Amino acid sequence: MASCLWQRGATWFFQLRPPSDLQSALGAAPFRIRLPCQTRREASRFARHLAGVAERWLMMMMRYRGFAKMRVAAMRSSNVGKSRFLPRT
Repeated sequence: MASCLWQRGATWFFQLRPPSDLQSALGAAPFRIRLPCQTRREASRFARHLAGVAERWLMMMMRYRGFAKMRVAAMRSSNVGKSRFLPRT
């Protein structure tokens, strides 16, 4: 059984905690999703699918976050934001 899959009573849940480097943006609380299934086999299938989707989403977040930091640094060091159409003072 996947480690992100757990059961309470007859209800199955998918749970995933955000990586430590994204916890400042997403929070430390884990994401929990109630799965619409009754059996362990179905729940495991749903959990594998959700784990793949979450992995792709978190990787894009990490990639975008690094890209955004690089862009801000580049904008600070360049003339971006300084309009050439405004009169000089």
